[in-house]
Amino acid sequence: MGKRLAILLAAALTLVVLVTYIGMIHNGVVWDDPWLTTKNPYVQSLRGLPTLFAKDTWTGTAAGEASDLYRPMMMASFLANRILFGNTAVSYHAGNLLLHLGASLLFFRLLCVLLRGGERPWLPWIVALFFAVAPLSSEPAIWISGRDNSLGAIFALAALLANRHESPRMHVATLAMVGLALLTKESFVTLPILLLAQDILVQRKPLKGEWRKALELLAILALFFLARFAVGVPSASLVAGKVTAILASFLYLAATYAARAVVPRDLEAFRPYVPLPVPVSIAVGIGIVAASAILFLACRRDTAARRPRLAAFGWIWFLAALAPSSLTGPYLGLVGDRYAYFPLMGLCLVLAAGLDALRERSARWPRSVPVGVSCVLLAGIAACARTSHQRVGEWRDEDTLFRATLAREPDNYYALYSLGARAAQDRHWDEARGLLDRSLALEPRSFRTHDALCFLDLNVGRLREAEAECKESLSLHAGNPRAWVNLASTYLRARAWPVCIEAATHAVEVKPHYAEAHYVRAVCLANAGRIPEAIDENRAALGIDPAHSGALSLAGQMRSRGIAP
Repeated sequence: MGKRLAILLAAALTLVVLVTYIGMIHNGVVWDDPWLTTKNPYVQSLRGLPTLFAKDTWTGTAAGEASDLYRPMMMASFLANRILFGNTAVSYHAGNLLLHLGASLLFFRLLCVLLRGGERPWLPWIVALFFAVAPLSSEPAIWISGRDNSLGAIFALAALLANRHESPRMHVATLAMVGLALLTKESFVTLPILLLAQDILVQRKPLKGEWRKALELLAILALFFLARFAVGVPSASLVAGKVTAILASFLYLAATYAARAVVPRDLEAFRPYVPLPVPVSIAVGIGIVAASAILFLACRRDTAARRPRLAAFGWIWFLAALAPSSLTGPYLGLVGDRYAYFPLMGLCLVLAAGLDALRERSARWPRSVPVGVSCVLLAGIAACARTSHQRVGEWRDEDTLFRATLAREPDNYYALYSLGARAAQDRHWDEARGLLDRSLALEPRSFRTHDALCFLDLNVGRLREAEAECKESLSLHAGNPRAWVNLASTYLRARAWPVCIEAATHAVEVKPHYAEAHYVRAVCLANAGRIPEAIDENRAALGIDPAHSGALSLAGQMRSRGIAP
């Protein structure tokens, strides 16, 4: 009966997830999605697979820009998606939905095992259902580019399930799943800590017997960092000299994610990161230490008790899974709810351990008490599902997403920048100016906003202002190829050929696979009388984008003057 009930509950969880999220298959590609999926030449056929593993993530996309990310399994999942279901937004959204459902079902299975709910799987089901429809976990399901969280969670959960078994085959499977999780997203770098904590706290293995597994897990981590080094992705430099800032970011994430798990308000994909005031950070740190100490003492007081150990394991899961995402705030100046996906499972395990203890005590209470608690939990889950369903509509397209953000947070500088940049691309100059000026007033050090203003000023003929904005953008982030191209285009309009060539050369160095950069450099070289070099650059532009209108026009002009382009 227990196994049959578990299957029925898994089917019910599947149905609820589908009802909550099925509307997202009508959404378009948003934000980073086109570069990673529909426009990406490396996920169109198996010929692109070596590039996905041999290059950093963003070099292996349509953007062709270097990055600090190495997530080949995520990129390979897009390739599989393309081969199986086609290169459409519907295809990739369906893939995301299946991945989120798979992670939710695996979490349900793990909870059944940890809570020994084989005969009574209701409690594991309620907790897994809460995770599946929680607004805090909705972003990786809804946003195509956020699937690294759900796919990585599948590998991590598979590792935790395989880790329960002593057979050599399951041991190899555990190590393999750790490797796959790391190749999906670098934030799973703390997964070995969870496996060791599972052995010691849940399976009650002696600490001195874990050294061999610890060395094997360290070897997997070493291979992962070696792979990052081989493709030119930095690792140690990301944390060097930033320990205090990373700690402040960790405390911020722990406090905000824990609060939003209980009260899902102000959920955003790109929330400007502002560290907590020092007294609040200290209070959060004391709270984390106090909670850890309480759980440790509970485990020591009754070594045979199962639930304190489960709660301690869940707490370690939350903190360890959250730690790698602490780099995001100091580096990007933005944080998103997607980083809470795997850590939220740890908090859910703490909740499950508490509810399991409450269930045991409820045997002495009137039957109405557990029934009432169950009704409250289900009502809360229904409210969460409704909120997540509403979030699906917010991700319909970029304009809807950014305007929904501004409706909740009118001073979100990134949303203002995004809408302003889109208005500039659509040649709505006055609207773009107002949005970008508001964004810059809120965050004067945003290189993106300065670059967008440079593009705007360039196109309305304010060349001096455009030059100043581009230079300011590049002073904040010299690795932005679009700012170099905008600066080169500004010099092109001013007929300043030497500095135009220099700026365009920088753009090509930063992003070699950039047709516009090669084209602008070709125009400047041609006007400077360096025809052979101009021909080579224009050929490079057309080699990257055969339909590039400017490069085609330049080739036609050369041909009309008797120059073989």
